[in-house]
Amino acid sequence: MQGRLHIRIALTILVLLLPLAPSALAVEGAVGRPISGALINPYSGLIPPVPGITAVVAEEYYPGSIGGRVPIGNFNLNLGLDMKASFTPIGIVYIWPTPWKEWNFASSLVLPITYVEVKARVTLGPLTLERKDSDPVCLIYSLRL
Repeated sequence: MQGRLHIRIALTILVLLLPLAPSALAVEGAVGRPISGALINPYSGLIPPVPGITAVVAEEYYPGSIGGRVPIGNFNLNLGLDMKASFTPIGIVYIWPTPWKEWNFASSLVLPITYVEVKARVTLGPLTLERKDSDPVCLIYSLRL
């Protein structure tokens, strides 16, 4: 009887706290992806069987551009956007020694280093406006554990 009471209390607390969770999006490794298709976390879902410390460096580079043209009177309005993004997670993974061979457990600390460069162009006849911006970032506050 007392066991059921504990279960009911635990479920009630869970139901009351659930709306307070920011967003419960499921991503392996409990971290988000900086850009679609990117690595989530080193060794996410696949852990080497040998315990110890491993250093991990990865690189994701995404270039892209899009543009279009619309005729306006005797002129053409040209729009263009070029983007380059580089994501370099540098991490340390500790693979814990486990007594069972069926599963392993690992902890990781990852420092994400990013570089994003964007260039936008607008051309109307002989007039051209161009803006270029880049942002090299080493995000200490977004360490992934």
